[in-house]
Amino acid sequence: MFQFLSLELSQLYGEDKKKLRTKTVLYSHIGDGRWHTHIQSPLSKEDINKFEEDLKQELPAEYKKFLTVYNGCYLFDLLRVAGKGADTYKGLSIEEQVYSAFDL
Repeated sequence: MFQFLSLELSQLYGEDKKKLRTKTVLYSHIGDGRWHTHIQSPLSKEDINKFEEDLKQELPAEYKKFLTVYNGCYLFDLLRVAGKGADTYKGLSIEEQVYSAFDL
């Protein structure tokens, strides 16, 4: 359902992208280490269930579907969709930390 997003971004930005070890994909380098758009790798159903337990509430069905495709995103230097933030930043580079999911 949401897979179209990465396809559209790849068509729009072409080869101007970078994939981090965390599987976050950055699109359109705009200088000084900044990127115009980024999408985070998906969460497993188990991760989503744990996320709900930690939040002590059930997430909307459509948002859970979104999380199975992308754990949040930042689009066109304008729109941020939150996901599950990192449990730890240990071992992550500064770039991987900066482009981690924005916690809900």
